[in-house]
Amino acid sequence: MRYLFISTTILFYVIILGDAQDLKPNVSVLATYFSTLMKDTLGVEILQKNINNLQFERQRRNGTEFINQISTILSSTILERVTALQNLQAVVLSSFQSQEQSWTPCCKYDMEQLRINVNYKTKVNTDDMCEIISPTSPPFIQSLPSDVLSVMKLNHQQVPNIKWQYVANEQGVMTVYPAHKIPNCTSIDPRFRPWYTETAWPKPKRFLILLDSSRSMTDTFNSKPMIDVARELIDILLETLRPNDKISAIGFRHEALRSQGCFRNQLAFASETNKEKLRSFLRNITPMGESSYTVAFQSAFQLLEQDYIKYKNKSKTEKYVILLISDGQPKEAYGRMQDVYSIIEKQNLKINNSASIFSYAIGRNADVGILKNLSQVSNHAPSQKGHVFAINEVSDVRETISTLNHASNNLSYNDDEPIFSSPYIDVGGLGKINISVQSLQKNTKFKFFVAGLILTVALPIHKPEDDGLYGVVAIDLAIQDVFNEAMYFNNDDGSYIFIIDNNGRVVYHPFLPNPTQLSNSVNFFDINQLERSALVIEVVESMKQGGSGNKSTVLNQVLPVGDAVHTTQVNVDLFWKPIIGTKFSICLVNIQDSQIILLQPDKISPWLNNHTTFQYHRLDLSSANGQEVCQRFYKTALVSKTSVLFAPRSFSSPFKYESQEETASLVQTYTTFFDELLSTTSRLQCDEVLTKYQDIVELFAPGVIADVMWSSFVDELWLQSGENHVSARFVGTSNGVDRIYPGTRLPKNIDVTTRIWYELAVAHPKICVFSPPYRDAAGPGNVITISHAIVAKSSKTNEENVIGVVGIDFSLNHLYTILTTLYPNCKEGTTIDSWYCILVDQRGNIVLHKDYVNDHEDNIQVKHIASDNELVTLLRDANFINRMRCLDLNKSIYRIWYTLHSNSSLDNTNPTNGGECAKYFMEAVPNTNMFLVVRPNKIWCFNQGCNSPETLCSNNSGAFFGHTWQCPCSYPVRVDDCANTLLVDSNVPTCPPDRTPVIPFTECINEKIPKCVSTNCHLSKNTSNCTGKVGCTWCYQSSDASSSLASPYCSETEDCYKGVEMARLPGYETKEICQDATASWQRTQTILACVGGCLLLVISIIIILRCLKSRRQTVKQNVDHAVYDQVSPSATPIAENLEQMNKVTPRAPQVIISVVDSDGSEILRKPVQLIQGGVTYGAQQKAGNHEIMKNKNNPEESKNKRVDIVSDDAFIETENTRNSVASNDVEEDTGSPGKRKRLSRADARSRENLSNLDGVEEKFPFDTKPYIPMKQITNELSNSQPSPTLINNKSYCSG
Repeated sequence: MRYLFISTTILFYVIILGDAQDLKPNVSVLATYFSTLMKDTLGVEILQKNINNLQFERQRRNGTEFINQISTILSSTILERVTALQNLQAVVLSSFQSQEQSWTPCCKYDMEQLRINVNYKTKVNTDDMCEIISPTSPPFIQSLPSDVLSVMKLNHQQVPNIKWQYVANEQGVMTVYPAHKIPNCTSIDPRFRPWYTETAWPKPKRFLILLDSSRSMTDTFNSKPMIDVARELIDILLETLRPNDKISAIGFRHEALRSQGCFRNQLAFASETNKEKLRSFLRNITPMGESSYTVAFQSAFQLLEQDYIKYKNKSKTEKYVILLISDGQPKEAYGRMQDVYSIIEKQNLKINNSASIFSYAIGRNADVGILKNLSQVSNHAPSQKGHVFAINEVSDVRETISTLNHASNNLSYNDDEPIFSSPYIDVGGLGKINISVQSLQKNTKFKFFVAGLILTVALPIHKPEDDGLYGVVAIDLAIQDVFNEAMYFNNDDGSYIFIIDNNGRVVYHPFLPNPTQLSNSVNFFDINQLERSALVIEVVESMKQGGSGNKSTVLNQVLPVGDAVHTTQVNVDLFWKPIIGTKFSICLVNIQDSQIILLQPDKISPWLNNHTTFQYHRLDLSSANGQEVCQRFYKTALVSKTSVLFAPRSFSSPFKYESQEETASLVQTYTTFFDELLSTTSRLQCDEVLTKYQDIVELFAPGVIADVMWSSFVDELWLQSGENHVSARFVGTSNGVDRIYPGTRLPKNIDVTTRIWYELAVAHPKICVFSPPYRDAAGPGNVITISHAIVAKSSKTNEENVIGVVGIDFSLNHLYTILTTLYPNCKEGTTIDSWYCILVDQRGNIVLHKDYVNDHEDNIQVKHIASDNELVTLLRDANFINRMRCLDLNKSIYRIWYTLHSNSSLDNTNPTNGGECAKYFMEAVPNTNMFLVVRPNKIWCFNQGCNSPETLCSNNSGAFFGHTWQCPCSYPVRVDDCANTLLVDSNVPTCPPDRTPVIPFTECINEKIPKCVSTNCHLSKNTSNCTGKVGCTWCYQSSDASSSLASPYCSETEDCYKGVEMARLPGYETKEICQDATASWQRTQTILACVGGCLLLVISIIIILRCLKSRRQTVKQNVDHAVYDQVSPSATPIAENLEQMNKVTPRAPQVIISVVDSDGSEILRKPVQLIQGGVTYGAQQKAGNHEIMKNKNNPEESKNKRVDIVSDDAFIETENTRNSVASNDVEEDTGSPGKRKRLSRADARSRENLSNLDGVEEKFPFDTKPYIPMKQITNELSNSQPSPTLINNKSYCSG
């Protein structure tokens, strides 16, 4: 096959060389090359022929049956968690009479007690709960008993994938299960979390803020101007508002100040954008003049009346709250307040007495009485009661929120009806957590990336005695857990599912970002912004009311193709139904006459090559590791077979697969099952294997096992095809199976159905398609993917359905070499009339360009033909190009892109005007999505390339509707702030959401394993031969990329990335080196031997030291005994009786101690001068005799004195110093009368060591020192006679 490829290429060269000077290249040559590539190298034709032999089953989806089934599944999943929540509510209610127990604050929790848990994506303790206490909580808080913990643990055990459980109360205390660590104790106040406010006060709020902006508000209060205190108060109030709440604000002094825009005449939804606009408006008000309550309330009720009239038919139960923030010193305070009261009463009647007044009194001089009277004016309406709050600190505002919300939500509570919060990103919970974990099985690191949308289901808790609100119990639901069935709905035919709540807010839609990938911010949309058909809007209204049914209509089917879309009109059936027990409703948009393609595994077995074996992509966990593997671009690879990766959608429980750690045991299970299955040759054998491994079969989604089997057809073909110009080959299936050659480990969360090469092939199933260039993280750098769809054909209707896509990766360098080889005139500098050649795809992206080859950046900036004004003008005038746009809802922008007509051909090689730069030739390459474009290679003809499509268009919508065509760009969508909606054109399709980021992984490389391919790059002597081999690069630039090499050469890509000498492939700096099992064991043996040797050495040293110490102690004891043996007999009984010791007459004041060993050699000689009380013994002899006589004449005192002999640390303890025994200090004579130095006991004892006596005058003041070593007494009593020789010189070590 390789020879066929080479022969074909040579034939091309002959054709081209015969027409080398033709400025109109023959595009069929390029088409033939790509056709041969698809046939011989990728094996599309053979694979399709094998697929045609299989018997596919086709079924029409029963929409009613399907919607009932999936609704029941979702309802069961949610209600299971609701039941757990009700159990938690019951135990909290019963705990009011139980004994409280204190719990560790979450911010102080000991990390040593926490363990990583894949369900919670962080370290937790599932045997404990912890507390989060608001900084504004009262000093004495109410904690929960241990019964609550028991129920939380039971919920955790019984409900699969249950998330965080909470109990929060009105004191600002939140108890969380399981226990975990949070950064600080003051960052969370549960009373203002979305799930708490929506549960405690479920009715939407309608607030109108009246801010006193008079001069008196500039007075200071607690070292702050009162106007600043008021603004901080408003910020706290805005924090508590949800998107469904409405808000507006008016500043007042002698005149009313209103915000511009929709806030001027009505309340607007409290979106983040609107709240920020209000803050900005209030910050820019300058206090001045007097405050007029008459002006304030006239303006306030005028605004409320306009809002009331506008919405009264839509919502008859609107209740308004006027929030007056003032120092209570209006100009009407002096006899004119009755006019203000009259205005409030009359104006409130116009809006059905639906407004109440809450006042915040700021400042020490605030007239609370006036403000209280204002609140009471509205109290004649039984349903609305006002209130006055005196603010001493800004933090006091939080304590008023509960009262405020209760008043604005005057309704009866149903403690049995769960409240579902709006979806949100909980940064304190599962919002975005990124944790590195050290695997226990392998010395490798892996990460959990969980960034997702959270939904909290909660129930209120009311105190039994007064029905007041105690708090809220809640359980988190991850969107991906509860709506799993909808998110991974198999939509091969273009059908899809969306879910909304009872307000029409989208919870899940395939055109919005994946809920698992949201991280820092999230925009919530009304379903009408996504489904803009009139009939779908009717369906949505029914869904919001909890209805069900089905209807048929015509819609634009939108298929994502990269960052653009492909649209066609299709007939659809809509089926919708509420999810029982929740506030959600689900809708199926089912393509009419579409069929579900089914292929049973037993239909494939007779066509299998039973020599094929299964290899999972985790080579590090499989038996292949260390046997057949090789090294390829700093990655471990397998050239003897393909490897298989399963996407999350390939499993019956996708999120279980994503969260669990893969093990060698699991990989072996996959391998055993599929090996047996692939070895079957009959339907009977296949059925036996499927029955034997029924538990494994149930792990996978329908169709996945069959995909593994039919995709194995490529193994034999690819292994026989040894082309060395191919970077990688792969086949992806509609069920998420990804088979790749050479076998390589891939990121776990890759889904081939969302890759651009797959989407392009699905959108153009009959042709060969090219992707834009990109950097291949597991390959030789910048590559391009060429792919082709594999289809299942119906024998009856000849209908085709895409079941998979095969693709091949080429390095850009090699593809450019192919282009310049097939068309020598495109090679720069070949002739004076050389041409500049590029390949352009159907959207105008420049797929192949000489600048890409010379680009030294890791991420290519893809160019676009729109930067060439001459070419775009020619194409536009010939109607060969169209301007397109789509709506990016998440970013609130329109994206503009272009599309070329598939068979466009432009010949402007002889322009009538414009000169050389107007010469163009462009023609579609048959059976591809590519166009070959050539022009004169003149430097003055080149234009600047286009920037990123994210670039804002220079004239907004004019970029789409205007005459001048720009590079692909974007411009903002108009927004209706009042309704919090986007003003979009119903005919504009929705852009596809951002792609799921690939989770990186770290793989160690065993440098001892061989390289996969012996490239022999050094044998290639020219650029074309060099770049034709994968792993080889033509090295032509110096290491700093500033100059060309004098002698360029062919080098391995790893050593000369992008042609720069010594430049390394991406990943070189971060690669980790590992060893194979044998080397690891040998290294372990070496380490153990070294450690063992070191331990033996240490033990030996310890034994020797102990021996020396014992010998020293023995020597000391023998010295003492020998001295006693040499002194007067009258000194012998000294240790028995102190009185007898006192009778001993002291000898000479100096002794010399000499110690010899058994051979008679002197090993120690110490002269010791005996001194008492800091002077010589002789000078004190008389005083000493006097003391002895004193003791003799006082026998009672002598009885209280004793001598203890404790080895060589024997000491005398006298009665008058007994209290000093416990002291750690002793005194040392400094040589100066009356001055003594404090010595620690350790220092004093160290002075007793004979080894420290060499040449030192030892001073022991016997009359004051409490510790007197016995050996010093012995030395004192000894005579100045020849040094004694030890008689009993025994060694401990020698026995």
